[in-house]
Amino acid sequence: EEYMEFRKYNLSNREIDVCKLLLQGYTLRQISGTLYISYSTVNTYCTSLYRKLGINSRTELMVLFKEYVE
Repeated sequence: EEYMEFRKYNLSNREIDVCKLLLQGYTLRQISGTLYISYSTVNTYCTSLYRKLGINSRTELMVLFKEYVE
C-alpha cells in the first residue's frame, strides 16, 4: 500500500493527511483550508507528527520521506 512507510511511525490517519500535504509543499494555512480544520488543529497535528517522527522541521520531514516528495 502507498504510504506504508507512515504506518510504522504509528501516525493517525489525520496525521498522515497533514504529512502528505506538507510533503507537497502546502502551508499550514492551506492545509487547514484543504482539510476543513482550524489552523491551530493543523498546528497540533504537525507538532505530534514531528514528535512521533523525532524531527524538528519540514526540511527533516522532506529528507525522511524524500521518495514521496514531488
